[in-house]
Amino acid sequence: MRQTGRIFVSHSMQVIDCPETLPAPLAGGLAPWQETRAKALMTIHLGHDITLAFLASECKLSVSHFARSFKQSTGKPPHRWLLESRVEKAKELLMGTDLPLAQTALACGFADQSHFTRVFSRTVGTSPGTWRRLRLNQQITGRVIFGNEMADAGADTTEMTQIPEFPSYRNSAL
Repeated sequence: MRQTGRIFVSHSMQVIDCPETLPAPLAGGLAPWQETRAKALMTIHLGHDITLAFLASECKLSVSHFARSFKQSTGKPPHRWLLESRVEKAKELLMGTDLPLAQTALACGFADQSHFTRVFSRTVGTSPGTWRRLRLNQQITGRVIFGNEMADAGADTTEMTQIPEFPSYRNSAL
């Protein structure tokens, strides 16, 4: 017990004497050049297939080490980062062009419109068609629709009613 107390006091004195000590950098992860290179390659190939093997070889790492290090550096696995980047690109296309959803999906590297809709809905919380209509409506009118009510863009919408839930009859006895 005395040994533990001495270590604590010794450590406390060091911290007090050096208040500007920086936390130790995280061990592992990609080097900054590797992270930049991997993200750039994924961005360049956003509309096409890109393999982990290709990214790993460009970063001079094995596939498993690259995947683990990428997640440690970015907080997301490479595939999740790529999908979210594709969704961001899709948002730009949805707002900046009149492309149909199927063409937007293919331009962003999704296999088809169904895959695009699933990923977009999971990431954003609404389907791409609904997202586009709401954003275009917001640009035209300057108002946001919440349920059956409208609010000025930027207004506090915490008191607004949300779209009502439909009753579920699955568990009720008829």
